Amino acid sequence: MITPRFALFFLFLCAGLGLSGCATNMTSVATFGDATAAVAQQTTEVLPKMPQNCRELQTLFSEQRAIVSSALTQKDTKNQPVARKAALSAANDVNDERGQLDVYVESLASASGTVQGNCKLMDSYAPQLQALSSTLASYASAVKALAQDQYVTYRPEYGALSKSVGSIPVGGTKSLLDPKQVDAINGVEALIYKLATQSYRQSKLKEVLDNSKPVENVIQQLQIVAGLYLVEIQGLAVAQLNAAGAAKVLQQKQLLFEPIAVQEYVKGLQAQQSVTKSRASALQEYIQVLSKVGPTLTKARDSINRVPLQDTVREIEEFAHAAYSAQQSLRDAF
Repeated sequence: MITPRFALFFLFLCAGLGLSGCATNMTSVATFGDATAAVAQQTTEVLPKMPQNCRELQTLFSEQRAIVSSALTQKDTKNQPVARKAALSAANDVNDERGQLDVYVESLASASGTVQGNCKLMDSYAPQLQALSSTLASYASAVKALAQDQYVTYRPEYGALSKSVGSIPVGGTKSLLDPKQVDAINGVEALIYKLATQSYRQSKLKEVLDNSKPVENVIQQLQIVAGLYLVEIQGLAVAQLNAAGAAKVLQQKQLLFEPIAVQEYVKGLQAQQSVTKSRASALQEYIQVLSKVGPTLTKARDSINRVPLQDTVREIEEFAHAAYSAQQSLRDAF
């Protein structure tokens, strides 16, 4: 409970620090920190679920290839009685149907290969996106702690993250994190380590916010890799749409002998496509929030020295709403 004596002491503290409108300022900064940390941390929690989406797709393609193999076996005229091959037109029809099925087999192989490529790239981007998002979350949590006049806690695994992930090769000599990403993460982690070990408190908040270059580097790298990840998710959705369309065409021509299985295949692809599209939309929302982190950080920093204007408070609140909305979208989509 905040007593009148404590409230008076808090006002004197703010005045002594030269922070007019201290309570309002700190609330705005804490809001920025909490919202940024929440959405960034949510990203690290949902990404591990993407591989399951990829495995389910490959299973669907495998099942569909089995159905087509069955249809091709029944269409094969090589071992049929001569009497059944007598009519030339009928033979041509059979050959034409077989040709369409052969083309479909090729389209399945192509779709499976495309999806495999999309998923492989997402696998390579995921550790980068997780490491950078985790770093942004730890920075934002530190800002929130300082705004609330609490000590910043430092988790040793943060400092080891960029080094451990950066040393794991993707293929050949390439590592999961490139040098720019490692440098960006290390810059923020060094700052957080300093805040924790030197017991920074609210009086040091402005100094921390003025030192914005490390977090700007992380945000820049995060926007790049999040954009690359988004492209692959969108590519996955296109591959799913094309595969479903190809199956529908053959189903309408009654060239596949297991219509129920084909219908289930199409429904499975459509369900996967819906999931993929919602995930792409959620990640796109996160990228939009990332574009607002820098400008909002500037407003929070500038508000420290003066009572923030109503517009500034509203803009920080709007950023927070957008961040929490993106957090919820990620949680729902994944």
